[in-house]
Amino acid sequence: AYRGFLELDSSAQLRIDGYQWLLDNGYAEEKVFESFTQVLADTESEQELVDGWRWLDSKGYAGAKESMYILAKKLVESGDPYHGYQALVSLGDYKNSKEIVKNLATARVALDLRGGKIQNEPASLDVVYSEAYGLLPVPIREWYIFYGWYASLDGKDIKIDSATKVNIWGNHTLYAKWLSLPMILVQGGTFQMGSISGDSDEKPVHSVTVGSFYMGTYEITQGIYEQVMGRNPSKFKGARLPVEQVSWYDAVAFANALSRRDGLQEVYTINGESVSCDWGKRGYRLPTEAEWEYAARGGSKSQGYMYSGSNMVGDVAWYWDNSGSKTHDTGSKNANELGLYDMSGNVREWCWDWKGDYSASAQTNPKGPTSGSYRVLRGGSWYYGYSRVRPAARNFNTSSFRYDDVGFRLVLPAD
Repeated sequence: AYRGFLELDSSAQLRIDGYQWLLDNGYAEEKVFESFTQVLADTESEQELVDGWRWLDSKGYAGAKESMYILAKKLVESGDPYHGYQALVSLGDYKNSKEIVKNLATARVALDLRGGKIQNEPASLDVVYSEAYGLLPVPIREWYIFYGWYASLDGKDIKIDSATKVNIWGNHTLYAKWLSLPMILVQGGTFQMGSISGDSDEKPVHSVTVGSFYMGTYEITQGIYEQVMGRNPSKFKGARLPVEQVSWYDAVAFANALSRRDGLQEVYTINGESVSCDWGKRGYRLPTEAEWEYAARGGSKSQGYMYSGSNMVGDVAWYWDNSGSKTHDTGSKNANELGLYDMSGNVREWCWDWKGDYSASAQTNPKGPTSGSYRVLRGGSWYYGYSRVRPAARNFNTSSFRYDDVGFRLVLPAD
């Protein structure tokens, strides 16, 4: 009866103490060991298995060491190197245990390029469980931007870089994530938002800090808009011209649609005229007003120009004096310090924010008021004079407003 109690008890240490008591009180070793090994055969706890075989080994049970090695190998191969290592150490195999575990933990990682190419590098690498992936190759693909490596095809898990610890046991695959929009990495930083010499809605000048993000190199063109949405609402037709006559609602709907096409997460939840943004999701979205102005000023590379990329408005902007009353191909003027085109002029660009008055207090990643009547437009357009294409200049309209000088560009989280 006592032996039966020991076999059913869930405490490993109490069970070992009980069997030790049986031995100390004259029970036959053969019967005690037979009963104990039967208990171990039904045990699922790795820690109890290690403790149990360790106790049997300490009692000189024949086959304990061999069983411990088999258990250690099984634990390591099944993704539990900690208990496998512990089992080896408990046998006194300090010298070889780490190397054995490392050898068993080494895996081959295949790199699924998803249409890309790697120059002069193999399309696979060897990694060790719980250690960093190390240097990962950067593939190339014509007309696409490489966004990173992911352990799942849908790219909804954590982006994997050289410092990421391997937490997948055994051979596995990393998938390249590609973006169909050319984008520029905008490193985060702090800047002075607004203008002391501008309009009243540009004041007061205040300190704003934004995080890093990717921003579209160009305004969204008619070519990609039509590919994704199946229509082209623009007045001025041309695949490389910026799409226009799009409302704020049209812009957020396009962002979600492009996220779906590129295998990213949909950032916006759209219910009629109600739109909410999940800032933690990895997908395309409109820039905040602060992100837009920071990027237009050149971000961390800003030279303090009057316009986005120059003090000479005609070098960087299509505006009233040179546009001929129409839009022009995106990227046909000079870029700003970050490599972004048409941040001054061509078409006005929707931002996420509702219209709001500035505050003198410093802010970090502001997203504007929680409600309002008008959304923010930035950058001026072919229709406006030179004073309206400055990085600080603001414009506003309703979310449903459409006009032939209104377009947008998108951003994407950097991490």
